[in-house]
Amino acid sequence: MEKNSIIECRGVSFTYGSGTPFEVRALDSVDLDIEKGLITALIGHTGSGKSTLIQTLNALMKPDSGKVLYEGADINANKASARDVRFKVGLCFQYPEHQLFESTVYKDIAFGPKNMGLDEASVDRNVRDAAALAGLDEELFGKSPFELSGGQKRRAAIAGVMAMKPEVLILDEPSAGLDPAGRRDTFDMIRRYREGTGKTVIIVSHSMDDVAELADRIAVVRRGKIAIYGTVDEVFSHSAEMAGMGLSVPEVTRITDALRAAGVPLKHGIYTLSEAAEELIRCYRQKNGGRG
Repeated sequence: MEKNSIIECRGVSFTYGSGTPFEVRALDSVDLDIEKGLITALIGHTGSGKSTLIQTLNALMKPDSGKVLYEGADINANKASARDVRFKVGLCFQYPEHQLFESTVYKDIAFGPKNMGLDEASVDRNVRDAAALAGLDEELFGKSPFELSGGQKRRAAIAGVMAMKPEVLILDEPSAGLDPAGRRDTFDMIRRYREGTGKTVIIVSHSMDDVAELADRIAVVRRGKIAIYGTVDEVFSHSAEMAGMGLSVPEVTRITDALRAAGVPLKHGIYTLSEAAEELIRCYRQKNGGRG
């Protein structure tokens, strides 16, 4: 089946400190298709090239060689195309709450839409739409962003990017540093955004559990290359190869695999807690003749 790609990387390479003793090849001939309307996760160890890659996707970094295409057009063709793509491909860096700076939550979320040159009514509509998607109550609009909880700050910062209504939203480690409740709220926000808008989402994560819960597609980045790409099932079926890269399947998968090895008739390919719960209930009912 032909892919409906919104972003395409074709032979993308990038080197830091080129021509110096500190030269580092961060990206090495990367070919990658980001499929429209899906959540794609980029996973890999620190230094694998994930952060560099996402910065090439909205022209914050220009590849040394190769091309990044947005809907078939080279985003680095000229200065105008590079500027234009930054509104279409919104990027939230890790700990985006550190970039909050306005006096109120409303003004912070409105900053991006105003920079786009939208009229006041459009800015207001975008702010309210983004706050709803981010799960932020409008009662918080008049507060200083620095009065918010950690999870609320994170969602307010992400809402500021959502308010520009990008076609692609990139989130670098969206659950980093959050407690379980904040992590759950952030996941709910990402799902709400994708389901409510139909937009494309890219998340960068080192957490296999996060990826299994959210992603439709996974790209494993290793030494500046795409080592594995596919659905959650396809990627995690390469468990031995991933182990060789120092990566692992989700913790719940290891537990259910161990239970299966011990004789519990669980299905293969369990990657989330909800799947594990369903399977355990099924096995329990099967053992008890459908009761319970």
